[in-house]
Amino acid sequence: MEQPGQGGMGELLRAREENLGREVALKVIAPLFAHAPDFRRRFTREARARASLESAHVVAVDAHGAEDGHLYIASQLIRGATSS
Repeated sequence: MEQPGQGGMGELLRAREENLGREVALKVIAPLFAHAPDFRRRFTREARARASLESAHVVAVDAHGAEDGHLYIASQLIRGATSS
């Protein structure tokens, strides 16, 4: 996995979805907040809010879940210029 970005609540990783054979963008809750119930709820709310949006201008959420206690949001990987 490669880490192309980081935000206040999590890290953005480029990962490979082995079952489908494609790369995805994976947002993972930051270790600092991984066990804090308030931040876990906020991260889950973000995933649900993003998943409810349908627009050609918004990257769709493919999956949301937890692996080994680490929350994640998986979405399409968009290649191009960075936002920085």
